[in-house]
Amino acid sequence: MSLSPARALLLVVTIAAGCASGAASDPAGVVRQAFTLLDQGNIDGVIGLTCDAQKAAIRQQFDLAGSLGGRAAGLDVNQIIQAMNIDASQLGITQTSASGDKGTVQVVGQLKISFDGPRLRDVFKKMAEQRGQPADDAMLDGLVSTVSAMSQSVPINQTVDVVREGGAWKLCSPLTLTN
Repeated sequence: MSLSPARALLLVVTIAAGCASGAASDPAGVVRQAFTLLDQGNIDGVIGLTCDAQKAAIRQQFDLAGSLGGRAAGLDVNQIIQAMNIDASQLGITQTSASGDKGTVQVVGQLKISFDGPRLRDVFKKMAEQRGQPADDAMLDGLVSTVSAMSQSVPINQTVDVVREGGAWKLCSPLTLTN
């Protein structure tokens, strides 16, 4: 199983659009929480902090195994996410508007993505075992090398819509990548 660079980045950015735990007191705070928790791979937090109008779309974007079809049998997306290292320290997160129950936040900068090779190796080995396929060192090393080569800085320049639902700010638009 190998992730294309585009698929890996889509997964990361989708997570960035929705991770959080607890309520933020302002629109920018929700986005900051998202990037703070991104490195933890908290998919349930992503879904929980996404506005009702976007929940289905976010769930579908997290369905990496489903989008890869039979090639991803046994894939645990949580484990893949936890094998990612996300550095959002180069992102500027600024509230650009807030009126009533709607707001916007501008996110600009570089999101650095890298992968933890030993964790990836464990994920790929478990996946091969679940599928009844051989998982020799050469094959595992090749998969880890392929995914690790996707480590990169992703430019982000995005306006994120947020809404207040149930008294809490929620992310209501996915982030997209710009070059």
